Amino acid sequence: MKALKRVAPLALGGAISCATTSSPDLGIRVHDEPMKPVRYEGRIVGPHDDIDDMVDAACDTMLNIAQGERPLGYCATYFSDETQGSKWFFSHISPVKGTPGAPERTCDLPRDPVEPDRKEVLFLGGVLGGSKTNPEYWRPTHFFSQTAGESWWPDTLVFSLEPSGACTVYTYVGFSRVVTVRRDGDFIPTGTIYNEQGIIQTLKSAE
Repeated sequence: MKALKRVAPLALGGAISCATTSSPDLGIRVHDEPMKPVRYEGRIVGPHDDIDDMVDAACDTMLNIAQGERPLGYCATYFSDETQGSKWFFSHISPVKGTPGAPERTCDLPRDPVEPDRKEVLFLGGVLGGSKTNPEYWRPTHFFSQTAGESWWPDTLVFSLEPSGACTVYTYVGFSRVVTVRRDGDFIPTGTIYNEQGIIQTLKSAE
């Protein structure tokens, strides 16, 4: 794997502002040429000023996709690049797979951002029924690599597109294994993974 300090993403001009409802394609293309920095191209790649701007831009784009074509959500890997002025970037994004109304969900994501074709299956598990007012609310219960048979490692964002039209965002930090959910503009810790089965141990304050 190339060191991330060599990564120099390239955002397409107007990549986010040109989002339309005509195409659900949020794919990111990786260009890894010999003796050149790695380039990432796509409609939501970045640069973004901070993680809040990055998440807001992604949610706006996802929710602008035609309702009939909208998946359950998306998983994305991301990073911050100091050489680009501490800007934030997406390195890969994949649709969430699962059956509407069923709690179990997965994503296909590369562990190495410069090897996008070598994907692993991220098992998110999940539970439904967050509240009486929103019975279809979903949250992940695992961050587990079914391919490697161990807890997930890359920093990952999970965007859950709720039936209500909301975009709920979860973050997973591989180093600390802390899971957060974004509520009212803040990322609130909800749990931590302590084992190699990728099971989220929910914090009492989040129950």
